Amino acid sequence: MISKSAIDRQRESAITLEVGGDDDNSQIREFLSLSHALYTITDQAVYRVLLADDIDPDRTNPNIPNQSQKVIPFGYNDPVVAKTLLTAKYLFDKNNATADHLLDDFFETVIDLTKHALELQKMVAELKGEISEKEDFIANTKQKPNGYTVPAITDLKTKVHNILVKADKAKDAILKLYKIHFLPNEGDKPKLEKYTKALKDLSNIDDEVLKVWEEKKKFLDLIRNARNSSEHPKPNQQVLLNDFTMQSDGSVAPPLVQIEHKDTPIGLLPLVEFIEFLEKMIIDYSELSPVFIKQLLLINSEKNPLGEWVTEFPEKERRHPHVRFYRSINMGGTERILG
Repeated sequence: MISKSAIDRQRESAITLEVGGDDDNSQIREFLSLSHALYTITDQAVYRVLLADDIDPDRTNPNIPNQSQKVIPFGYNDPVVAKTLLTAKYLFDKNNATADHLLDDFFETVIDLTKHALELQKMVAELKGEISEKEDFIANTKQKPNGYTVPAITDLKTKVHNILVKADKAKDAILKLYKIHFLPNEGDKPKLEKYTKALKDLSNIDDEVLKVWEEKKKFLDLIRNARNSSEHPKPNQQVLLNDFTMQSDGSVAPPLVQIEHKDTPIGLLPLVEFIEFLEKMIIDYSELSPVFIKQLLLINSEKNPLGEWVTEFPEKERRHPHVRFYRSINMGGTERILG
């Protein structure tokens, strides 16, 4: 019998691991186990857990600790984390450590998408806050007729461009979710038409499903074109911005935006309305894309003995108040959450 070395006994013994350190004493609510990493979701954040063997697989250094690293500074209680990461987990997670590289890529992309959605939300909130502050100044400050100051947003063009870039990164992550399942052998960023063809080639896909995809595709096109109009402006393809501007009636108009593009033009409208639209749609698509993908996989599957589907449940029946969609089966005419 070969006796184990001290480092083998150390690495193979049971462990107790605290995640988050002193900054996060909240409860671990969910685990997401991938073939190469373990993620824990607490009330306050998402952490990537690495065991000593992940860092030192040859077991050469007994002083390597098990560790956790915060990857998302919002956790189980955050609506965006719930709608994006937890929705995907409840629909796709197999709850085991079996190596599945397709799901590894899928969940790593979902984590990136969650980050982009949260960062976009923060950028939009900051710009809206600055605009609101200037509007309060206009409404509540009595100015001299001959010394009137019209407020301005610092680096407005840069801030709007950065929002468009972040929305485009979220769009890329959304498309990657589809690519992983339906275009696994394509290059980095296939054209949208290739996604359409891949979905048409699936079995049992009807026209209504393709109509849903075409509606999604319109928004994804808009995001791409808006970013290109900002990053590569030229005649008839550009983002036009107006800062606060005094009108002929003496009122001060808020910042306005217009996007010139031959395929997806956007007429002049308040900037706040536009960035709120981007934020809402990105979060909606971050939530609904895993739902749609799971439905497509179930429709296309030759093996679905339980008649599994994806169903939106009312809040009183949910396992999480912000997670609307779950795997389900019909029992006696009633949809029940599966698993």
